[in-house]
Amino acid sequence: MTVSRATKRNKNKPNTVKRAVKKSKKTALQRHWFQRRLLWASISAVMAILGSMLVLFIVHEPFREKIDELYYTVYAALYIDPVLNDFGKKQANIAYCGTGSRFQKLDLYIPKKASSDKLPPVVMYIHGGGWAVGDKTSLILKTYGRDLLKKGIAVASVNYRLVPRAVYPVQNQDIACAVSYLRHNGEELGVDPRRIGTWGDSAGGQLAAMAALDQKQKGAVKAVVEFYGTADLWAQINHKPKSDSRAVAYIGGRNKQLAMKASPLNANLSGAPPFLLIHGTNDTVVPYNQSVAFESKLKAAGVDVTLQTVKHANHNFSAESQPNSTIISAQMVDFFEKQLLKD
Repeated sequence: MTVSRATKRNKNKPNTVKRAVKKSKKTALQRHWFQRRLLWASISAVMAILGSMLVLFIVHEPFREKIDELYYTVYAALYIDPVLNDFGKKQANIAYCGTGSRFQKLDLYIPKKASSDKLPPVVMYIHGGGWAVGDKTSLILKTYGRDLLKKGIAVASVNYRLVPRAVYPVQNQDIACAVSYLRHNGEELGVDPRRIGTWGDSAGGQLAAMAALDQKQKGAVKAVVEFYGTADLWAQINHKPKSDSRAVAYIGGRNKQLAMKASPLNANLSGAPPFLLIHGTNDTVVPYNQSVAFESKLKAAGVDVTLQTVKHANHNFSAESQPNSTIISAQMVDFFEKQLLKD
């Protein structure tokens, strides 16, 4: 019996369809396999990049500094500059000690209210943080920095090297370098190099005081404001019931000789400028009696000093969120206005 070609073709159609379906499934499986491999390869590449960045962040200090600097620059742009830009013009990340390290840079705010016939004085803000943490973009600038700019006083907020990578006297040397930088470059920057004040909170208060008492730059700092500053490092190290571990780290150990050398209470007060000390009576971090003792020592040396007591206040009472921040800011600004804007 003869089978027509058409009949043969019809009989072969199911086999052809089956082969096509089988080939299609195989192609789909191959495509799925390829896509899965591509996905895993992409994830592996991303993980490798992130891992490399993590290693760089941990091991390579310059890379870590750049990431940190970027973070704090964005932070300032979001939370601080929108307030201060209404009253001053900012010059950011000025290297003050001949290095590119973010720890030796300052931000300078020049008041818009500045007199046209003379350069404005400048107050250097030194952040706290137990000599171990903190940055020049501290939120404290939103209130206090703003109020200084309103009065026509420039603000220079400085970074400095931190423990544990750097110990005394490195932090003091950085602040001294910043003071020297303003003295020698003030006019170019737009501030009066002959009218410099220092202001700091906690550890920054200690550094602000020591900068003013630096005999190598005697007379460079014209006025000092301390918020709950450490005056006696040895007492702080032996503080009861718990020693201040950050003070120990700053000194580099329980070294009485170095602790006393780093203490404003034991500094040479010859030629010391006026001081305003502001401290809370309930301070559990830096005891109030440290400022009482420092005030007594300054008075005995004939230094113009005022101790402003904040009753029942603990440490960090100057934070913007605290109800007394407005009063404290007014006291500070009045003091700097008297000392730096006088004719």
